[in-house]
Parts: sequence; C-alpha cells; structure tokens
Amino acid sequence: MAETPLFPEGIALTEEGLEDVPRSVLIQIILALVEENRELRKRIEQLEARLNKDSSNSDRPPSSDPPFKKKKSGKKKKGTDRRKLSHPGHRQEMLPPKETRVILPEICTCGNREFPENEPYYTHQFIELPPIDLEVIHFELHRGRC
Repeated sequence: MAETPLFPEGIALTEEGLEDVPRSVLIQIILALVEENRELRKRIEQLEARLNKDSSNSDRPPSSDPPFKKKKSGKKKKGTDRRKLSHPGHRQEMLPPKETRVILPEICTCGNREFPENEPYYTHQFIELPPIDLEVIHFELHRGRC
C-alpha cells in the first residue's frame, strides 16, 4: 500500500510501518483524527445551513433566491382547477358527421380473421377545421417636417 498522509504536518503511515508505531502514538493519532472529524462535521453543518438560506428563512430579499429552486408556497393560487370543471362520466355531444368510416377488426389474438358478429363499441370523432383566410391590413404612419 502506498504512503497516505494523515495530517498536514507530514505524519504519514504505511501498512507495513504501522507495526512499528507505539500504541500511545496510535491513540494520539486516532484522537486527533476524531477531533478533526468533529470539527469538519461542524463546518459542514454551518455551510449547509448557509446554503439552505433563502428569502423565506433569512433577511435576504426574494430577488436573491436562485431561479432554479422551486418555491415552497403555503398559499393556494387563486383561480379554478381545470379538473374541477368537468363532471365525471359526462361525454361531449357528438356532432352530425358528413362521412362515416367503418373500421373492422383485422385479426384476433388467436389468429382468426373472420368475425361473423360485429357491433360498434367506440366512435372517435375527428373534426377538421376549414382553413382560415387571414385579412391582413397595414397601417402606414407618415411623419413630416415643416
């Protein structure tokens, strides 16, 4: 195993050299690492707390909030919900067709191609709107000098 620096002060240990280190030194190293770990965790908590601040939990203005974060809103928006407008089970009234195209089943899952008894079970209405003839008017404003 390659040498791994444990401290910035330059103390380095290898797996082979670990057997030669006195137990009291190992305990001091472990305690120093635990203390460093504790300080780093505290620093991470402080940085995360700063990172999670926005205009709703600090004195920062709303314009300082990042644009990609979704806003938490306790208030409901005014207006109606589209889903509430329709009634369940209510179908739109069918318009009278100019043409009806009957589509018969071609093949069954069992491979049968003949169906002596047919009945309609669904009607899909396709509505084609006529092309819109646009009336374009230009109003030219003139100016002059005297």
